[in-house]
Amino acid sequence: FVHYTQKVDGHKVRSRSQSFQDHFSQATLFWNSMSPAEKEHIIDAFHFEVGSVKDKKIKQAVADMFAQVAPELGMQIAAGIGVNPPPQTAPSGVTASSPALSQENTIKTAKTRKVAILVDNGYCPIAVQAMTDALKGAGAVPETVGISLAPITGRNSAKLAPDKSLTTAGALVYDAVFIPAGDHINALKQNADARAFINEALHHAKTIGATNEGIDLLKATDAASLISGLPGNAATPWVFQGIIAVNGASDLKSFGTEFINQLSQHRHWARHALLINDLPNTAQ
Repeated sequence: FVHYTQKVDGHKVRSRSQSFQDHFSQATLFWNSMSPAEKEHIIDAFHFEVGSVKDKKIKQAVADMFAQVAPELGMQIAAGIGVNPPPQTAPSGVTASSPALSQENTIKTAKTRKVAILVDNGYCPIAVQAMTDALKGAGAVPETVGISLAPITGRNSAKLAPDKSLTTAGALVYDAVFIPAGDHINALKQNADARAFINEALHHAKTIGATNEGIDLLKATDAASLISGLPGNAATPWVFQGIIAVNGASDLKSFGTEFINQLSQHRHWARHALLINDLPNTAQ
């Protein structure tokens, strides 16, 4: 049997699959997969970016469009940029979520995390050394940060050359801050850069630890309201929203263990809701 030889032509048409009409299901899947903190960050980003647009019609169009991704997303965008709530629209219908899309679903570890240790003349070398050893043992990277880069003298005539200064270091590049005990706290309390360093780490939900006199420095920052429940003599680690404090402990082993545990969480997002309800601290 032999096929009859003939010309074969295909039909040239301008057509696309129905899937090309689906503009929102993947965006809805992404939104559904976000943690509460990630959703808040996305909404804040829309408030900033779309809030910078001058044309109110464009602002309204953005809010209306993202209401098709998720009604609550469109409503919250609209509320933050000063436009009307989006009209009721049929959502994409996607209810699934994927853990792989959220950055919160990751291995919790202290490895490679950078920790700033605030020091100045009069610091406690025992506290600094104990925390340095504990952090290095956990794979973290501790760095001493002084008011300047000039060598300093601690208790018992200990000598130290700070790795960084408050001029050359910023809280944004560190994952946590440790404030050791010592007579240097008075100088740090009077230093606006030191207070700003702690406040920046605090508002970015990073881990903060303090021992003995170091707690007084926390009280001079926006953390004051968060540590109001700290007992006067907390010989065991006191922990609240990623802030760890101990006062009067004979050794820092348990404090170091808890600090590393909190550091491994990376950020403490629930702290933000508590801070925005308080007036900024104005301690000098």
